[in-house]
This record gives sequence, C-alpha cells and structure tokens, in this order.
Amino acid sequence: VARPFGALGRGTACLFRRKPAAAPSPDPAVAQLAQRVSHLEDRLAELERFGVRPAAAVNEPRAGAEVDDARRAVLRAIMVENKLIRSAG
Repeated sequence: VARPFGALGRGTACLFRRKPAAAPSPDPAVAQLAQRVSHLEDRLAELERFGVRPAAAVNEPRAGAEVDDARRAVLRAIMVENKLIRSAG
C-alpha cells in the first residue's frame, strides 16, 4: 500500500530537507584584507593600462666643496704614503 507513495517521498525530500545554516558574517580582518586586495588589483590594472614609466634621472650636484690643486696634491701624497705603509706591513 505504501509503495506508490515512496517515489513521492523521494521527490519531495529535497523540499523538506533540513537546510544548512546561513554562513556567518565574514570576520572584519578578512573583509579588510579583501578590500586591500581589491585596491591593489585596481592599482595594478591602472599600471598595466598606462604602462610603468621610469622617473627621469636627475643629475644631482656632487656633495662637498671642491678641493683646490694644492690640497689635492697633499691628499694624493698622503694616499701614496698609506699605500707604501700597507704594502710594507
């Protein structure tokens, strides 16, 4: 007597089956990370669209004062003397 209703039960089981609980709201840290990733993807897309252009090289002046010829000769003599001391030692 119950056989004809067995097929009906199998077909309607999906309607009355217990549904899984709703997913919990995402953690604020996860939401913040997702927002950062989205922002980075937007920036990357913009860079890819316009291309990456290197900044123009700037010739910066040499730091320090210019050394006159007399002082340069003294410094060169000190350097030569230091080389002699190191090679002898």
